[in-house]
Amino acid sequence: MNSFDSCAKYYYMKHSILYIFLLPLLFFTQYSFSQSIGLRHYDVDEGLPQGDIYGMAQDKNGFLWVATGNGLARFDGHDMQPFTQSDGLADNFITTLATDSIRNGAWLGHPQGLLSYHDRQTDSIWVVTSLAQNLLSRIQQIYIEEEQIWALTEREGVFKVSFNNENQTNESQKNFNYQTSYFPLVSTHTERCNVFEKLSSNEFLVGTDSGLFVASLKDEKFIFTQQIKALKGIQIHSITRKKQAQIGFWIGTKDNGIYNFFSNNNVKKAFSSRTEIANQYITSILEDKRGKLWIGTKNNGLFRVESTKKDEKVVSIEHYTPKNGLPSSAISCILQDYEGSIWIGTGNNGLVQMLNEMFEIYTYTHGLASENILSTLRLDENILLLGTEQNIISLTKQGDSTVFKPYLNALHQTTVRTLFKDYLGKIWIGTEKKGLFTYDPATNFLKSIRDVPDKTINKITADDNGNIWIATNSWGLFKYIKSENRFTQILPTKTVQLNRIQNIYKDRQNRIWIASSDYTLSYWKDDKLTVLDAISEFSQVKATCFAEDAENTLWIGSEGSGIFAYSESGIEKYTTANGLASNYSYFIAADRNYNIWIGSRKGITRLRPKDDLAKIYHQSDGLIGTEANRSAVEKDFNGDLWFGTTRGLIHYIGQNDHINLVRPKVVLSGFRIFGDEQNFEENLVLPYNDYSLRFDFKTITFRYPDKVKFKYRLKGFDKNWSEIMTQNFAYYSHLEDGNYSFEVLATNDDGIWAKIPAIYSFKIATPIWKKSWFLTICTLIGFIVLVGYVRLRTNSLEKKRRDLELEVTKQTNKLKIQNKELALTNSLLKESENELSQSNSIKDRMFSIISHDLRAPLATLQNFLKMFISYRNAFTDEEIGKITKDINKSLGNVGDLLENLLQWSRAQMGHLETQLEPLLITDHIQKNIELLLPTAKNKKINLQVSEIEDNILVEADANLLNFILRNLIGNAIKFTDIGGTVTVGAMFITSNDKNAHKTIHIWVRDTGMGMSDEVAKKIFITDQHVTTRGTANEKGTGLGLMVCKEFVEKQNGKIWVESIEKQGTTFTFSMKEGKIKE
Repeated sequence: MNSFDSCAKYYYMKHSILYIFLLPLLFFTQYSFSQSIGLRHYDVDEGLPQGDIYGMAQDKNGFLWVATGNGLARFDGHDMQPFTQSDGLADNFITTLATDSIRNGAWLGHPQGLLSYHDRQTDSIWVVTSLAQNLLSRIQQIYIEEEQIWALTEREGVFKVSFNNENQTNESQKNFNYQTSYFPLVSTHTERCNVFEKLSSNEFLVGTDSGLFVASLKDEKFIFTQQIKALKGIQIHSITRKKQAQIGFWIGTKDNGIYNFFSNNNVKKAFSSRTEIANQYITSILEDKRGKLWIGTKNNGLFRVESTKKDEKVVSIEHYTPKNGLPSSAISCILQDYEGSIWIGTGNNGLVQMLNEMFEIYTYTHGLASENILSTLRLDENILLLGTEQNIISLTKQGDSTVFKPYLNALHQTTVRTLFKDYLGKIWIGTEKKGLFTYDPATNFLKSIRDVPDKTINKITADDNGNIWIATNSWGLFKYIKSENRFTQILPTKTVQLNRIQNIYKDRQNRIWIASSDYTLSYWKDDKLTVLDAISEFSQVKATCFAEDAENTLWIGSEGSGIFAYSESGIEKYTTANGLASNYSYFIAADRNYNIWIGSRKGITRLRPKDDLAKIYHQSDGLIGTEANRSAVEKDFNGDLWFGTTRGLIHYIGQNDHINLVRPKVVLSGFRIFGDEQNFEENLVLPYNDYSLRFDFKTITFRYPDKVKFKYRLKGFDKNWSEIMTQNFAYYSHLEDGNYSFEVLATNDDGIWAKIPAIYSFKIATPIWKKSWFLTICTLIGFIVLVGYVRLRTNSLEKKRRDLELEVTKQTNKLKIQNKELALTNSLLKESENELSQSNSIKDRMFSIISHDLRAPLATLQNFLKMFISYRNAFTDEEIGKITKDINKSLGNVGDLLENLLQWSRAQMGHLETQLEPLLITDHIQKNIELLLPTAKNKKINLQVSEIEDNILVEADANLLNFILRNLIGNAIKFTDIGGTVTVGAMFITSNDKNAHKTIHIWVRDTGMGMSDEVAKKIFITDQHVTTRGTANEKGTGLGLMVCKEFVEKQNGKIWVESIEKQGTTFTFSMKEGKIKE
């Protein structure tokens, strides 16, 4: 049993007896501890080559480099990548390292004067060849300059690596031009060198085992020119250049603490009055961005010193050891990264990241007898009372320490739900199952209040008149009237059955707000209860907690409905959709930084209402026990907050709450095609295929890498960015040919977005069947096939005619004998002649159309192609694009012509088969409208359907009906101006004959250019060649309407036209009503 357990046992035994026999008194046994710190620990299990850390540095890309006794590690916040001799290191033992932002690399020191270099451009390592061969001592430190780097050895001077900047590239070792120069330590100097800093172009400040020296380069030697007398005989292990516009260095010594070095003759001891650091073995010193000094020791942990800048007077010292979270007391190096996090390298236990200093944590190990904090009360600037499930504990700040001690032994083993201090300084105590008490610290008198019958008190507060309000668990709301010195029951009343009240709160308007799981949101003022269920936002809302911010906005927590901001300007609601940890709130508080804090069982949320940013804190953020207790929150004199949880006390320090303004750097970490890993190849062109692509991405961040969020898009496919999410990969499939660029952006834990996205561009090649030359060839082949078919058909008919003529001749010789046979033969001959005449007419008409309408576009195509082949280098991209569009448009016209020719010729030659059946006319109208809608949109034409009864059936062939509708609607679009209207409709036509089939009229009406009566009369006549160009100069042949006429008549219908020039045209065709066979 440890000493604390013994004290606790003694305390509980002793005061159980006192509680029975003695009057209440203060109990003064106390415990003093430092608070726990939030940290992350990285060791061999997390990917480090070894737990002995010899150096750390961060490069300009954000990567953290860690030197160990068994290799190098590069860390991006997610993964550790190790490097060893097998990767090119001169030795696995790395004594020191420095990152080089000028050359974008890292320099690594080893034993025996070996130096390695990591080239970021090629991600390769090579060994620097030095003139200082066969050195026996290791490299202690590396100093980076623009044109050279300096390496300090342990006992054999320095050597320099110089660069030829004019020819230097970072492509490979061969092109990395450098020269080395060796400056040996003169033989009279036997000191062991530990650290150094550059003073001028030729002078160094060198820390050795026997003191601090100024050294210079003379006659190609490294010579100590002056010893700093104030540090003579003292081992120097750290030299750190001062920041914050201060001049000089911090000097860390062995067993002599820290010294201030201002100049060669101005050196004095720092913080000499503070014995805890005055005699420490200092291994490393860091001055952070806020001017605080971090001091690492050989075997006594880490110190953080805050002092005044002018006279360096100590304001506070924090000491971190294994007792409050550090894995080791041996500190080897300290680093602050770009985001402000402090990193600590230990001598034998890996790497430690200090998460933040905005939370202090107190638990059982810090002297907190009970970790379940149910209530809090600020007594004065230094004392905070904590109501727990066992007693009341006082927390007192004494210098840099925090002291816990029991407050009232008379309430030992009592669950204290609420604490309140009235205007006279009397403390009101609400307990669970033991009723209400008041305690007067001045007289040390504890009194039990019998006027409130409920033994469980949930909350106590006071109004502006000094009256005390008490919320009970089952007896409703009570009020102590100060002026009358009496208690009265406010709720329940005859009309309001409100017995169980969990929480009450007095706002600046002196309203007493009431939270109950049995009643909706309400408040008491002017002797009446106001229920807010009439306000739509508060309907069915059951409150749990309240807080008022500096702008008089009342914040209301609820049971599962989120939180509400209630002010004169209106009501704002926030839920998990806005980033809250939970919609059920246990406490709510406003801090001095205008943040709103919400406690729940799933974590503590910080909400910044001004920019709607919410951040959730869990155990991974350095907190213990984020399961909040109801209303266990208090604001101290500094405006900071204290949170009571089920596992301890959390102190939020607002001055340490800094927004991470460093924009995250997002990188693409993986690219897969069909699951196979790919390199990010430049100018990648993929053959056409239905690919499955995956992009992986991440950020180089260390503060809260799990809170980073992303949004991405694939330009060329996505119109907008994706939703913001923590998912760090994206899938894409079914991509058409074209150019694509994948882009991804990231935001850090404080909502700061990266400005520049990570981008990878690639192309999917166009398939052969989409290329214009392929389409041209297919069109020509189709035309040749059609012409060949017409010629074969004509030849077949011609042969048939000749055969019939021969047969007529034979039959003529028999006419005299067989008149009946002659009459029959004559009839056959006439029929054959009519068919031949019709065929010739078809042939003449077809060749007329081909010669007139097909030859021109084909000639245009041929001229375009000849001109393009002969002078293709003379055209600009814009001219080529225009020529391609013209060719495409001509091909479209040719295609339409061929389609109409084929349909018309089939009808004329009797090869058209019809299958009449009942069809739902609305389906076919809608189908063809959807087909032609893109064409209408291109001309900004309103294509619409008139009101049609849903159940109209027509007796028709589906293919012929679709052809008719498509031609009529297409013609209407073609001859309608931009912005016009095309309407399609159908209606029943009634007949007086009840036995006759009902007739349906289908019509297509446009607001286009119309036509004259003369043109309207010729438009359906086969012999007439009526062609007109559309409003957008679209070419027509006149065949479509003739085919439509024949198709309508094939289906026992009629077609006609009504038109007025410059006003529009209506084409109407009739069909018989279709009947479904039973």
